[in-house]
Amino acid sequence: MKRIRTKIITVLLLTVLLPVIPLSYLVYTLLNQSYRVGVNPQVSQALEDGFFFSRELYNLRRRQLAFALELATPELLQQHRDSLRVLRTLYRAGLDTTFWQPLYLGYFSGDGSPQWQVSFHSSGSFPVQTHLFQQFEGEQRSLVFSNRAHNLFQAVVQIPGSPAHFLLLAARMDSDFLKKADENLRVYQVYRTLDLSRHFLPRQFLAAFVALTLVFLSLMVLAGAWISARLTAPVSALLTGMEEIGRGNLNFRLPEPTGKDETARLIRHFNRMAAALQENQQRLIYLEKMAMWQQIARKLAHEIKNPLTPIQLTLQQLVDQYDDSNPQYRELLQECSQIINEEIGSLRRLVTEFSRFGRMPALQMQPGDLNQLIQEVSSLYGERIQLELADSLPVLLFDRDRLRRVLINLIENAIQADPQNQPIRIRTRRYNGMVEFSVSDKGKGIPPEQLQRIFEPYFSTRKEGMGLGLAITRMIVEEHRGEIQVESRPGGGTTFFIRLPVTTIPSRNGHPANHNS
Repeated sequence: MKRIRTKIITVLLLTVLLPVIPLSYLVYTLLNQSYRVGVNPQVSQALEDGFFFSRELYNLRRRQLAFALELATPELLQQHRDSLRVLRTLYRAGLDTTFWQPLYLGYFSGDGSPQWQVSFHSSGSFPVQTHLFQQFEGEQRSLVFSNRAHNLFQAVVQIPGSPAHFLLLAARMDSDFLKKADENLRVYQVYRTLDLSRHFLPRQFLAAFVALTLVFLSLMVLAGAWISARLTAPVSALLTGMEEIGRGNLNFRLPEPTGKDETARLIRHFNRMAAALQENQQRLIYLEKMAMWQQIARKLAHEIKNPLTPIQLTLQQLVDQYDDSNPQYRELLQECSQIINEEIGSLRRLVTEFSRFGRMPALQMQPGDLNQLIQEVSSLYGERIQLELADSLPVLLFDRDRLRRVLINLIENAIQADPQNQPIRIRTRRYNGMVEFSVSDKGKGIPPEQLQRIFEPYFSTRKEGMGLGLAITRMIVEEHRGEIQVESRPGGGTTFFIRLPVTTIPSRNGHPANHNS
């Protein structure tokens, strides 16, 4: 079984490995080719140029916001009360209002206190961070503060004086431009990551692929071991069973399976085969034993029969030749003669039974109607027999004289077991593909310790019995390849069950025919 399991696991592993090896090579090659196509100097230069162009354009736009605010400062300080005139002033100063969306314009003293303010936003208010004014160093004229996450840009212009004042313009950049600039930045960062790991990533991917393959192979080994165990366990059990049967252990049986697959059916067939072999062995053993007893019976009948006649004749001569001189002796002689003759009669009956048992003729198997035979035998006993015969029993092959003797033996035993003359029931029926007839009495029953020996030759529960009736009955049933069983309990009567196989009877044209009575 180990070889079969190894072969199953090997086949599963090869089934997994054969496609995995070329697949891993193909994936690794395609990944390298993809890197060569996507990660090369031309693509790198194009992405780098695009990134730097986007960054320079972004910075230019930021400077545009501060430059426009510087140019427009003189006019804004005078026209701050009209928001439309302020926007036109910023536009003339170079602020692209299609790109920038002004939100707020405010004029602040050096300590951050607002002097005046103009809002271009519908909310009408804008939170100003006065700490921005602290960022100026030296003679810096303007600064731009950016918050790309919220798309908020604030340009601050310092107006010289003592103390200095500040003009602050808050605006939003075009969202599409900002989004594209962020995308360019992310693409460039991803590309740089790929470029730096062009040799590492394929190897890492291959290592992960190999690790996953090993895990999958381990699972395949476990699955293969489980599957092989499931497949080989019944075969191993059958092999063990065959070895046991080969050693002569016909009592061996495999556990009955619950499934309906081929292995389960095979195990059931094995158990039925073992049961049939055991039954045939028991039948052969019994028939061999009976043949031995028949041989013994023939020899005993011969050895006993030969001296009986001379003994009887000699005794008769002694009685006839006595001269009657002593009446008392004459009486004793006659008494002894009577006893000896009675014993000789018993021996002759025993010899007759031995002769019948030892010289049973060969079976004469012919088609017959079991119910009809039972009715014929039952008619000999009158109303004492009660019949419960099934309709439409199949025609059986049996020896009519032998089966008649079986019925008579069982009926005589039933009569002798019940001195109260209660009815004896004979019943026929179909039973598991066979035909069964039973003989039941209401007598005293058979003790359990004797029940196992009642079919042994020369064993009898009655003092006057010779112990051959049931032995001959079983031998006849065994010769018909049938079964005989007995059920009995003290005080509850006894029932004998005889089951005969249904044999296909050839028709006149040579083909099998199924006859029903």
